Amino acid sequence: ATRGVKHDWANGYQPADTSWPALFDDMTTKRDAAVAACLADQAHFEALSQYVLLHDAYHIGQICLARVQSNPGWDPFSIYS
Repeated sequence: ATRGVKHDWANGYQPADTSWPALFDDMTTKRDAAVAACLADQAHFEALSQYVLLHDAYHIGQICLARVQSNPGWDPFSIYS
């Protein structure tokens, strides 16, 4: 969005490494880049809100489910501590 390109949602994210540490690192890297791009231009503050700040809250159940499936011993209630 910050580059003026409409995202192709039909062709989803395909990570090279699907291990939990690699997925987390990739998410962190991509989030940091998105935040930096949005903060660089006030015109992108809405994108920052919609695609970064509200994204995890919207998907938190799915994020926890994915984590439990990849690591059955992980406590999903730990997100509240």
